[in-house]
Amino acid sequence: MEKYKGLSFTRLRVRLNLVLVLLLILVSRPSSPRFMLIGTMLAGLGESLRIWAAGHLKKGEALTVSGPYAYTRNPLYLGSAVIGLGFCVASFSATRLINTVLVWSLIIAGYCIIYFVQIRREEEFLKETYKEEYETYGKNVPSLFPLLVFSGRGERERFSMKRAIKNKEYKTVFAVTSVFLILLFRLICS
Repeated sequence: MEKYKGLSFTRLRVRLNLVLVLLLILVSRPSSPRFMLIGTMLAGLGESLRIWAAGHLKKGEALTVSGPYAYTRNPLYLGSAVIGLGFCVASFSATRLINTVLVWSLIIAGYCIIYFVQIRREEEFLKETYKEEYETYGKNVPSLFPLLVFSGRGERERFSMKRAIKNKEYKTVFAVTSVFLILLFRLICS
């Protein structure tokens, strides 16, 4: 997957996500410890899903079908969406409701567009690379919203923290933690 054609779009996607998060930080004035706590819990859930997925992902080696990939073909993107939702909830401001709703709308629209395009591009690559194996996998596991029951695929594969580190998930952990520290600082100072 290192030679994946969509590498330039991947960089663009990361930059667009950064712009959306910076916009959220600049415009938001968190005003509720309760919303901050709920947002932090949501982002923690999303990041936990991403770590679990990164600990199973065999990027460029094989089609990954174990761990969260047995429930959804895109657990990293689902985790990112849950993190984004957590950012939105944590940044809630009743006093700046119009700004809050506008930023939330931009973030939700941005995430939908970015990840829709990225998922389609990756699916094309995986279909070319893994052919029938991916076709079977795609028929049995939904693209984004997870199955409620285990598909039974890849049961023997185990989570590997070493693999999660190799997949650089620590960068997302650092970024999410940084955003929440900034939002917490803004809450305390308001």
